[in-house]
Amino acid sequence: MKTDYILMAETPLLQGKLLEAHDYLKKAYSIGSVRAFRDQPKLYLQIAKSKALDEEDVLLQFSALNVNARLLSEIKGDQ
Repeated sequence: MKTDYILMAETPLLQGKLLEAHDYLKKAYSIGSVRAFRDQPKLYLQIAKSKALDEEDVLLQFSALNVNARLLSEIKGDQ
């Protein structure tokens, strides 16, 4: 269930709706604590624990995560 909240946060993050994403991540954190985030990007835990969000910084970090994930996927696909 806690991972459901983490997954539900990804769409608002992609859409730039950080407050909505923060609510989902905060809920996941309250249910599962740090363990819920162990297989997730560190940024998700930072968002969950934050009280105030620097939206521009979070969006830049999230964009970098997406770019890195795509690059890794392409590299693995080429091998």
